[in-house]
Amino acid sequence: MGALRKHLGRSQPFEIKYIKIGNEDFVATSSYSYRWPAFYNALSRRYPNITFIATTTTSIPTPPAVDDHDYPSSQFFIDNFRRYEKIPRPKPKVLIGEFATREAGSSDSLFYPTMRGAIAESVYRIGFERNSYIIIGGCYAPVLQNVQSTQ
Repeated sequence: MGALRKHLGRSQPFEIKYIKIGNEDFVATSSYSYRWPAFYNALSRRYPNITFIATTTTSIPTPPAVDDHDYPSSQFFIDNFRRYEKIPRPKPKVLIGEFATREAGSSDSLFYPTMRGAIAESVYRIGFERNSYIIIGGCYAPVLQNVQSTQ
């Protein structure tokens, strides 16, 4: 891959700052409690300048960063504008790896966005900016949404 990268005009490797270990392990934490330290200990020794992101803090010691996925109602986003101001400092850092509104009583994401949802998501996102010393990023989940709801 290095030769291809160089052929395409980039002589130096890209700097990688973050690596997430796992995905949505808060669903079943039993195996994450031993998988996280196995990967984290080996990788952090080899790559000390990379911040490793855990997908849960339920079954592991405090990681350098954690990935939150939020799909609540629009009212939740408005009510939790200051959510990240309550996190103990200085750790862990937070990546909001997925966020989008869902309306009350719905188990699915909205088929089409609403003005209320857009405002609520914007209010929540302002909270990320206000706490940028611990928030390392936020990923709006439906940015690449297929309107036919197919994967």
